[in-house]
Amino acid sequence: MTWLRQNRWYLAALAVLLPGALVVSATTHLIPFLQSDGARIPVKAFDTVEYMGMEWSMVEHRSFDWSTEAGERAGLLEGTALVTATFAIDPGEVPTSCSFVFLDHDRIREWDDSGYGDADFEIAEDAEAYCDTEAEGPYRVQVYFIVPEESTEGGFIEVRDSALLSKSYLEFAI
Repeated sequence: MTWLRQNRWYLAALAVLLPGALVVSATTHLIPFLQSDGARIPVKAFDTVEYMGMEWSMVEHRSFDWSTEAGERAGLLEGTALVTATFAIDPGEVPTSCSFVFLDHDRIREWDDSGYGDADFEIAEDAEAYCDTEAEGPYRVQVYFIVPEESTEGGFIEVRDSALLSKSYLEFAI
């Protein structure tokens, strides 16, 4: 009788139990990580902070509602407002992708950046509409959000790591 044949049941048990133990071990750490809200890093408007290996600062923000001249030019629907913010980013050595979210003052409702087509609003010529993963030097990103007009007061703009490599995020107060 060969050694493999004598120990086949032990080897079969090892082949089943070892991957099972690894899965259980990984999920006990992974599930709480995925369920956590992450760490909020509060940033005052116009302050500079390092996040994801890049330097971030909000250099401009403004909002206007549907009843203003700017709101009419943007084609906003009644009861809505447009919130825009421009960020100066120094990408460091490894630029990464990111996403932007607007939260109301209670942090209950959130809206993704409107990007293209939600309003007749054009970003500044010297700004990008997204985080440039191939940037070789400092650049600016301008984002805008179409939100209910009552949500603009005391809101926040979050900058999140699109690759979800980090559960922390920047939160700029408006």
